[in-house]
Amino acid sequence: MVSGDVRDPCTELARLRREEPVQRIDFSAMPHEQSKPVFIVYRHEDVAQLLRDNETFSSAIIIDAFGDVLGSHVMLGMDEPEHGRHRALMAKAFSQKALARWEDELVGRVGNSLIDRLVARGRADLVKEFTFPYPTQIIAGLLGLPREDYPQFQRWSISLLSFTVNPQRGRAAAVALQDYFAPILTARRQQPRDELISELAQAHIDGEKLSDEEIFSFCDCYFRPASKPPTAHWATCSTAC
Repeated sequence: MVSGDVRDPCTELARLRREEPVQRIDFSAMPHEQSKPVFIVYRHEDVAQLLRDNETFSSAIIIDAFGDVLGSHVMLGMDEPEHGRHRALMAKAFSQKALARWEDELVGRVGNSLIDRLVARGRADLVKEFTFPYPTQIIAGLLGLPREDYPQFQRWSISLLSFTVNPQRGRAAAVALQDYFAPILTARRQQPRDELISELAQAHIDGEKLSDEEIFSFCDCYFRPASKPPTAHWATCSTAC
């Protein structure tokens, strides 16, 4: 979608559920344990079974393949019971009260601000001027980061997504993000604020605080979907409407 592809994926996903519900993926070009095959499943019942069966199936391939970019503590690559402990921590941070407050103070404000800029001109490139900056600004706002840094966050998020085709660019963006977050995290440990980085800096799992690397992995994971998936979904909806 970032490159301009506005195809509706629903038809292809429906075909895959009918004809190829379980696909073995060639991961030979990515770092991972070669003896373990990698699959994508498309049917709900198969997905549910895989998520329940931690003895047979593992998400560790995510860390093996993308740990250089996402970090070695990213939740996407955790299995139980580690995943459950981190999931419980995030559930506390994303409480119903917090979500309601963010919707009122952040989500609507950012959306209205972007739309106001478009209305004045009477026309706009929705992907470039709304669907692309909107999720990045929301996530940056959740993390309590300065508005003037939003354009740089967008560039980093795109670079992270490019890791599979340009590993060097993806790694450079990951290092730049960690360098950026390091002094912010130090400051939030000393003087917490009412935002997500401070929540993570003060959080405990099994009586121990999260390490800097664990928090970096959380933050990197938030930025990875901050551009392509929401941009793709909203641009597709805009095209359909």
